[in-house]
Amino acid sequence: MSHESAEDLFHFNVGGWHFSVPRSKLSQFPDSLLWKEALALTSSESQRLFIDRDGSTFRHVHYYLYTSKLSFSSCAELNLLYEQALGLQLMPLLQEWSIRIVYKWLQNHLNGLA
Repeated sequence: MSHESAEDLFHFNVGGWHFSVPRSKLSQFPDSLLWKEALALTSSESQRLFIDRDGSTFRHVHYYLYTSKLSFSSCAELNLLYEQALGLQLMPLLQEWSIRIVYKWLQNHLNGLA
């Protein structure tokens, strides 16, 4: 992780969980609600946003913002991640999610044929 100055970070309070995302990472998702809301902040708001979502699930969104990779530990979390990505308009994450679901389905289906 690079060392970003405080003014280059956006801070999110998501359901009581606190996350920071560098402007450079967030700007890679210009169509997302996160980026649009972050840009709308005034300097008096100290680049802090409250998001009324599940913080435990958002940790996967946070990981994706940094790595462009999905990380999850259960199918239930994967479904919650889809709902959050959809609500935040993170289309690249939704596309990755779709690929992962198809892969898992094929894997399960092919294992059942063996």
